[in-house]
Amino acid sequence: MTPKPLQERTAHVARNKANILRDFLKALGVGIFKDAPNLWEFDKLDTFCALYMETRDGGHCYATVECNKNYGGKIEYNAGKAGWNVCFVGGRQYFTDPRIGDFSITFTKKDGDEGQGLTNPVVQLQSFYNWKEWDVTGLAYAVDKADRCEAGIAPLNCPEGPWVCTQIDRYSHGRTKKWLCGVPRKDVAFPKDVNWDTGL
Repeated sequence: MTPKPLQERTAHVARNKANILRDFLKALGVGIFKDAPNLWEFDKLDTFCALYMETRDGGHCYATVECNKNYGGKIEYNAGKAGWNVCFVGGRQYFTDPRIGDFSITFTKKDGDEGQGLTNPVVQLQSFYNWKEWDVTGLAYAVDKADRCEAGIAPLNCPEGPWVCTQIDRYSHGRTKKWLCGVPRKDVAFPKDVNWDTGL
């Protein structure tokens, strides 16, 4: 079997990541329009909260969930960055938050797409299509693509968001990796007609 040219493979990856974003926005009931708030901007979208994830030196996993003050503000998971029970590749750490319900975080690679350390996080919420996986790296890629497009690198059909997840300081080669996602509160109703057979 003849491998596809690199340019074709890259275009295919970009289309798949665009599908991830489109399907997630549809599943979350969020419209796509210019200047729409990002999903982690809970001060503008009070049905969402901000899930922050961090690792350092290939471990030291840490997470917070922050919602509108009316819903309890910020809650730290492993306060003081004490670490998780399963802070390693493939380890799925479970949490219970009073606003977003039961959720989990899994770092699926070491030295993966975001550089050295634990990378490629997957988020799952029990209330969102019964633990449907969130490919955080794929969702964050859309923000990176838009930033590069606006900077004049391949400035055609620049995507406009809104965005579901982003990697903070993604161009840094530092020891700490950080991600931020907008996640829905557990009492949010989701559309029923999402076809999860494609796009993820």
